[in-house]
Amino acid sequence: MTRKCTHSRRLASKLLRYFGVFPTCLPGLLLASGVEWPSTRPQTTSSSHKTFEAEFSATVASMADAPPDDPASIQKLLEKAAGILDSAVIGGLAETGDSVVDQINQRLAKFVSHESGIGERYHLMSLSAQPRLYALVADFGLGAPSAIRLYAQKNNEKRYTLVARVDRFTQQDFLDDSLELISIAKAPVIFVTVAGRTDDLRTGVFTAWQFDDKGLKQLWTSDMVQQSSYQGNSAGFQLTYCRNPDETNPRICNAMVRESYRWQDGKWSLVDSVPVSVPKR
Repeated sequence: MTRKCTHSRRLASKLLRYFGVFPTCLPGLLLASGVEWPSTRPQTTSSSHKTFEAEFSATVASMADAPPDDPASIQKLLEKAAGILDSAVIGGLAETGDSVVDQINQRLAKFVSHESGIGERYHLMSLSAQPRLYALVADFGLGAPSAIRLYAQKNNEKRYTLVARVDRFTQQDFLDDSLELISIAKAPVIFVTVAGRTDDLRTGVFTAWQFDDKGLKQLWTSDMVQQSSYQGNSAGFQLTYCRNPDETNPRICNAMVRESYRWQDGKWSLVDSVPVSVPKR
């Protein structure tokens, strides 16, 4: 992949702020976090719900306003806000029924700020039915981090717990801007995270992950690519991007490529790479 790209102001500031240079790939095993999160279930009374949500909204607002050069404060606020979401999700997963995910997502929607909730999104999805594994995609809004939280039942316990997390503090060389999650396979669990794509050049970074009984493992990371689009499902993951952007005008693309990836024979593989026509602007 080409590494020639003009970073959007937002993405560039994030790169310089947190790690200076974006690496091509940082493979390796990332074991599930041992952090213990609040286990108290949300209160059921209306006033308690409002207090719970107000505390969350205040925490998210403080996170967005925190000085960029104070990562310790941002991490503390992130863990507090994520802990509140963990409590809501784990409490909801204790219930039974086919619609439990929909019910939890309805509750999570109430955590979005109605005044300044631009870019905020909290969404739970099922990644595997046997064993059950759920993922929460949490985007705390403009100017704030994003995170992914994985929940499962450990050691034959009925209660769900946080078993892994993806964020800028757990994976320190990870771009967490406006995360999306694409499920690829269920046994083992394979998924792709999509970060960025909020600028007019759709500049993004794509990362494939595996989760099993050993923990969370990063399989592959793309370069930061421009004019990106993607598709993902059980058949694999397809990424289209500008392979050769013009050095003087990044809006001009001299060559596009479409790459296809697949989980096969126990590994993440590039199975096809073909040139495609450059869209007319």
